Amino acid sequence: MTAPKGSDSFTTKESKASEEIHTLWVSEVASEFDNLKIEKSITVESVIGKCPEYALKKNGRSNEINADGGFIFKLVDGKWNLAGVAENKFQTARANAVERASKYALFLDRWRIFISCAGEGFVKGSDIGVGGSSTGTFIDLAINGGVTLLENVTDESTFKNALRTWMRSL
Repeated sequence: MTAPKGSDSFTTKESKASEEIHTLWVSEVASEFDNLKIEKSITVESVIGKCPEYALKKNGRSNEINADGGFIFKLVDGKWNLAGVAENKFQTARANAVERASKYALFLDRWRIFISCAGEGFVKGSDIGVGGSSTGTFIDLAINGGVTLLENVTDESTFKNALRTWMRSL
């Protein structure tokens, strides 16, 4: 459901907790690599290589794109290059919040995208979770399209091992 125009943004306690653990684990694994660093956000201008025509704030500056786990930059020949994104999405129902993560495929190869999904909205086969919904469609397209996607992984070791494998591929 889309909030009415002018509504304040909100995050549930569960969503915030999921984001915090995702961000912590991404940061911890990235710190194992000397050639990787994390930036919480990047500008549309830096992605498209010019001043955007539409993605502008009231002050005339470029909008930012934020990712829960951050954008991963890799040091190559003395220069930090955008290498990937680590995003977290939490859903309590069959909503389509995860579809917002598809924007990354507009400027990154899909194998450079890591998404961790959490919440009842991602439980395969449940009454309120993934099924014939847009969430289920996104998950099948993402996984089969090369995105690294974890569903409700709460075990730290399992999460970090998958993340580590993905970071090595960047």
